[in-house]
Amino acid sequence: MAEKQVAVGYPEIVVERNEGVLHVRFHRAVRGDLITTRTLHALADLLCDTRHDRTVRGIVIAGTVYSFCAGVDIGDKPQSSDVVIAAAGEALERSVEAMVAFPRPVIGAVNGLAAGAGLALALACDVTVASDSSEFSIVQSEGWYRPHASTAAVLTARSIGRSRALRMSLLGETLTARAALAEGLIASVYPTARFRQHVETFVRQIAP
Repeated sequence: MAEKQVAVGYPEIVVERNEGVLHVRFHRAVRGDLITTRTLHALADLLCDTRHDRTVRGIVIAGTVYSFCAGVDIGDKPQSSDVVIAAAGEALERSVEAMVAFPRPVIGAVNGLAAGAGLALALACDVTVASDSSEFSIVQSEGWYRPHASTAAVLTARSIGRSRALRMSLLGETLTARAALAEGLIASVYPTARFRQHVETFVRQIAP
């Protein structure tokens, strides 16, 4: 049976270990399932600290409790300081780099909205699956929150092409899970009602 616990030293995330696979949720999401720079650093720390642990067969990034991740919280106003925006961007880049460098499978399990930094995290995984109620957007849900769209756009362009990524970015288009699958952005789509069970089966196949 899985042992669920808040990982010591990572207060911003919840880590559930099940047969050598770490299931990671963002513990302290704020307004509208936005996460903080502290959450991004906690994720990067976990990945760096466990990359040489051979008892860890893989990692599943499952996002927040009610969604995946709607982006990064940079404040209440459009004119958030350049310092705050830069710090959030650096935290996102650090997380993405740690995910890419992790030597065993990192699986993105998107159940809900993945927008802005959330989309970047989903696409930085080795493989990403989603529930059929999920949505994907380069732009964060609040129109003027666009500081991390570039990272999401670059990763989207690598998956489905520059022109399509530009259209999503400039027009604020959102892809449904089925559309994302059809365009090659994600690997599989599962029914929302049994999403967790399907993810567990998929993980056993990809990280035996």
